[in-house]
Amino acid sequence: MIYLEPRNIYDKAIKRTERNVVVYCFERLVDVLVEHFSEENTDQTPQELYTMAVEHIDYNIEGMRPYHANWPAIEDIDMCVSAGNPPH
Repeated sequence: MIYLEPRNIYDKAIKRTERNVVVYCFERLVDVLVEHFSEENTDQTPQELYTMAVEHIDYNIEGMRPYHANWPAIEDIDMCVSAGNPPH
């Protein structure tokens, strides 16, 4: 299985594993990245931090999908909540 690194940040967003793939919750990923980015970017507004997190997921995480078998999956907020795992 492929886990997002550093695990001390991204593991908080894991929803489950299935068929050798780690599944992350999108909204939880945003939350952990906003928290992480806020430590380094104290001059950014909450909206700027949110945008940074979403762009990071889109470009740096989802952008790697075509190059790796079993790349982690990301479920949207509706899937996270409907499965009984409300976002943090």
